Amino acid sequence: MELNSGLTSNSATASPVAASGAPLLSRRSLQKEETHERIVRAALHLFERRGFAATRTQDIAEEAGISHGSIFVHFKTRDELLVHVCLRFLTAVDARTREALRGCASLESFLQGHLEALVPSEALYTRLLQELSGLPPEIRTALLENQSGVSAHLKMALRNNELLGLEPSEHHFLFNAWMGTLTHYLLNRDTFTTSDRLLEEQGSAIISLFLKLAHGGRGLNH
Repeated sequence: MELNSGLTSNSATASPVAASGAPLLSRRSLQKEETHERIVRAALHLFERRGFAATRTQDIAEEAGISHGSIFVHFKTRDELLVHVCLRFLTAVDARTREALRGCASLESFLQGHLEALVPSEALYTRLLQELSGLPPEIRTALLENQSGVSAHLKMALRNNELLGLEPSEHHFLFNAWMGTLTHYLLNRDTFTTSDRLLEEQGSAIISLFLKLAHGGRGLNH
């Protein structure tokens, strides 16, 4: 009499195995992840270089070295791809910003830290500002959340700084002035430089000017 152990044989449950000995499902999963990453990296590169509106999914597929249809295996629509890529980008910017602004205890250290966080992503960040009105609302919300976090760091940096004569509840006026200054320089980069590294090359001058304006035009003793 044969005993029924209640166990299903390995041959019935094991994943298909390729000639190389690697499970086919694992290989397919890995290939899918690799293709997904290639799409995202290609999109980031083209969005930075050409802008969002000017980049087609066909362009992204060609840059990634895949068929056009493969894009839609990973992302149902162009907007879904756009949101995924931009949220990933802003998450990275947010992480760098938190790290750069940790422990800031003055307006100057805050400004330096903020620019330090933006330098590696200046080109794509500028594209976001340029085309924000035409992007999906999820991206606009994420950018506002990022800026809200930066504003909170400024408030903390100014806790013990009374030079500006601001009440604690008024720090947002200073933050809006800083973001307005920064946005002006980024959106009008061609007026100030011929390179694509405005913040790296002229960040110190921008900070110096803003500090003077924040202190009523008076020079600062550092």
